Amino acid sequence: MLKLLKEKIYKIFFSTQTRKKFSLNLSFKSALIWLFKLNSFILTIFLTRMLTSEEFGLYSFIISFASFLVIFADLGLCGAVYFKVPKLIGANKELEAKKWIVSALSILKISSIVIACILCLCSGFLASFVFRKPIQNAIIFSAILMIVLLLNAFLENIFVAFKDVPSISKRYTARECIRFFAIIAFVLLGFGAFGAVVGYILAFAAGTILLYQLAKTKGYFAEVKSKIPIKKMLSYSIWFIFFNFMVSILSYTDILMISALLPIRFVGYYRIALSLVAAVMAVFPIAAISAPFLASSKSEEVLGKRLKTIIGYSALLTASISIILAILSPLIIGLIFPKEYQTYAAPVLSVLAFIIPGKYIFTLLSQKAYT
Repeated sequence: MLKLLKEKIYKIFFSTQTRKKFSLNLSFKSALIWLFKLNSFILTIFLTRMLTSEEFGLYSFIISFASFLVIFADLGLCGAVYFKVPKLIGANKELEAKKWIVSALSILKISSIVIACILCLCSGFLASFVFRKPIQNAIIFSAILMIVLLLNAFLENIFVAFKDVPSISKRYTARECIRFFAIIAFVLLGFGAFGAVVGYILAFAAGTILLYQLAKTKGYFAEVKSKIPIKKMLSYSIWFIFFNFMVSILSYTDILMISALLPIRFVGYYRIALSLVAAVMAVFPIAAISAPFLASSKSEEVLGKRLKTIIGYSALLTASISIILAILSPLIIGLIFPKEYQTYAAPVLSVLAFIIPGKYIFTLLSQKAYT
């Protein structure tokens, strides 16, 4: 089945030259995504056994809230660069592409710090009147984590846009090793949920520095005499804010509602189910790198054929996996996590499993809108 899928996509999707590059990028991107998911999975098992359900819920809230903040802090610029840079490179406008990168990075540095400062100043109000829990420190940690998550994601998108995923593999692996050992070390030393978050922050900060240095070495931040006007960039990126929100609305809005209406431990139950769904999404990661290659389409007809092929096989594979996951969710969670997680997380996973095909296809369809 997978072999047939590969042959079909290659036949319709790419020329012989592009085929090799796509295959190489897909292989490395798949490996990196699986590494991240496997690392997260092992750490989740460790944390559910070492932390109380309240502490794990607090840890889950910080990670989820930080990820939610990224949607707004990036002003749609991560997506804009991801789609715009391949188009410019394909049109032999590499200098213009680098202008977009440098300009976007300048804006992101400011926007992330400004939003983080606002969150820190308003943390008391949010904890008391929105979430109605003593989680002021958790909100501050979320603001700090948001900065490194945003910059790391932006830098990764640059390499995907340049179809150069293999070059980041060593640095990505180093970041995941730091995350794994730092989180375990801080928790074993008795620092609890906040210690685990500090390990997370340190890992992504190190990953951001490593990717930035590599990008500079490759000339992606080459000095340019002028930058893209902010108004022009935001007029292009504003739609990505809406798209990011629509894609992430289930993942993060639900968690925020749970955080406000239920005890904090329920965030942990929900996050376990959601993380398993995300792991299944990662099994077939073509959507993660397809945009730069779709951007090279010379006509709507070619683009349409490419998307139909990918969407058709993606829907078939993800729907099959979703059904299996929904049926076996009590067994899966029961075998891996403590009993209380089976009671609450398994029913949620059974329901969430069925969003996988829809969310995956929606992500793929979005590729056409911006290519």
